[in-house]
Amino acid sequence: MTTAGRGHRCWRRRKPPGDTTPINPATLLAPLVFLAHDLEEAWQVERINAIAQNTRRRLPGPIARRVGRLRYTRRSMGGIAAALFTLQVAFTLWSRRSPRGERALSLALKGRRANGFTHIGQAILLRRYVPGVATAPVIMATANLALRSLKKGRAARLR
Repeated sequence: MTTAGRGHRCWRRRKPPGDTTPINPATLLAPLVFLAHDLEEAWQVERINAIAQNTRRRLPGPIARRVGRLRYTRRSMGGIAAALFTLQVAFTLWSRRSPRGERALSLALKGRRANGFTHIGQAILLRRYVPGVATAPVIMATANLALRSLKKGRAARLR
């Protein structure tokens, strides 16, 4: 990689054609693990709606009205799962060719890791099972492994 300006790596430079980074198995496995998590949430959609309605009673007026209008269906949750799976696969493949792709994949993995923390936090606050909490530890572990492999790959290329 070249340096630009004040000694920083130039993040806009593309890798030469044919120069691809091998994908770590944890990074390849990540989209499938995330898909399983999203499908768990889709399977429990009735519970999500019930939690939203119970939570609505404790919220101030304008926010309660907005939450009260939320209604999820298995079809909508399945569509969200499919869209997120497609994005994750696209970012994984893009990360092999471009530093921008690596950054996009890194942000996606960090977002998934944060999603796992929010599910665990919800379960603790509500003191009950919430959809997604069963697969949240697996998601966080997979995201951490994939992020670690991305970091190692970047360090190896900079040497």
